Amino acid sequence: MDGTLNNNDNYLKMDNVKSDLDTLSIYQRDMHFPDEDDVTINSILTSRINKTFWSSRSKLRSESIITREDGIEYPVNNNYDNLISTEIHITLPNVRVKKDYAGVVEICYPRNVGHVITNQGMLCFGDYRLNIDKVWLDMWYQHYRKLGFEDHIDRKIGNFNSLTGWSEELLTTKLLVDQPYSYSRDTRVSFPIFKSEGLKHVYNFRLKLNEILRMRKLENDNWIEIPCDLSYLDHEEMEIPELWNTYGLMTDAQRNWTLDKPYTIFLEDILSFTNESDLNIEVPCKGLFWVAQRLSNIVNNNFSIYHDHGTNPCNGFEIDGEKYETEHGDLSEPSRFPSPPIDPGYNAHYFGHHPGCLGSDISKSHIHQMIVDISDEHILHVRALIYRKLVVTKSNNKNDNKIDYKIITHDKKEG
Repeated sequence: MDGTLNNNDNYLKMDNVKSDLDTLSIYQRDMHFPDEDDVTINSILTSRINKTFWSSRSKLRSESIITREDGIEYPVNNNYDNLISTEIHITLPNVRVKKDYAGVVEICYPRNVGHVITNQGMLCFGDYRLNIDKVWLDMWYQHYRKLGFEDHIDRKIGNFNSLTGWSEELLTTKLLVDQPYSYSRDTRVSFPIFKSEGLKHVYNFRLKLNEILRMRKLENDNWIEIPCDLSYLDHEEMEIPELWNTYGLMTDAQRNWTLDKPYTIFLEDILSFTNESDLNIEVPCKGLFWVAQRLSNIVNNNFSIYHDHGTNPCNGFEIDGEKYETEHGDLSEPSRFPSPPIDPGYNAHYFGHHPGCLGSDISKSHIHQMIVDISDEHILHVRALIYRKLVVTKSNNKNDNKIDYKIITHDKKEG
């Protein structure tokens, strides 16, 4: 046979297809044919357009208000209905070793310097807040980063050789740090503003160069890492970082439809612990994350390093009496996450089924004890990923012409 297809072959293939349709079993017909009770049925050969409300997207820089030393407020723009995502824009200044110390002193930035500078932030609404900090930023990057974008994210947060490699000068550089508040996970869980007043981000940045830079000095032909001493340097001061929010604006029809009845979403948040004995969680907890940091690294500003020359310093752990070996925390459990850690020393234990879940998932309603085996040369950082139900209701004041809404949080155990 020469492999060519004639008309008789085409008719034969069509007959075979028709024969397949005529001989479908009852089970196959139930699966693939509509009956009177079916409202819709999908097809892989056609597409169905689902109607969605129209909305707009805007990205705006927030005004910064200095309220106390290193404390900065960024009001949320209440002309919009939803807060979709938040970014911190950082400008690293030009820093260079003075000529008198050339060849003797060198400097560099620590790994994840964008996280180090961001330090601690929160979204404040009413009497409640959502929290992030530099340790959670490190943990989030390891467990939830977008796969395939590692080089891009490293560029954004300062992980490239001209910043982290030892040198005598660090040039002015722009960084951008995505803020992983729960509302940034997906537009479906964006934070509901609905014209509410008083929402704000509050940040406590690390802006003093002697608290950021790493430094080493040549002594007896050996480079010795030392705490940063600004007297060796010519430098500019750090600028106040910019905060940019992405907002969504609804049509009146969607806003009225959404708030026709109480509007509910689940918000993720973190609880922070540096002492195991302080850990006592009485709200639904999705998972625990922990790292151990060598104290000498903290003294020399070598942040975001949670391993000893590639070795995990956490040697086994126990949660409410259940004991596990090290590999359960740094190998087994992390492999369930959207992006398993690429750096050693990161540990996690997730109680739910789906670490990337946007909703409540299953959780532990309380955790009273956690023990991690580490040496006295390390400090332990534990972050508990919890969730709460957020209910938004329309104002009861019918005489109020403004679009005014109440945000109600529940600290009761949910789910």
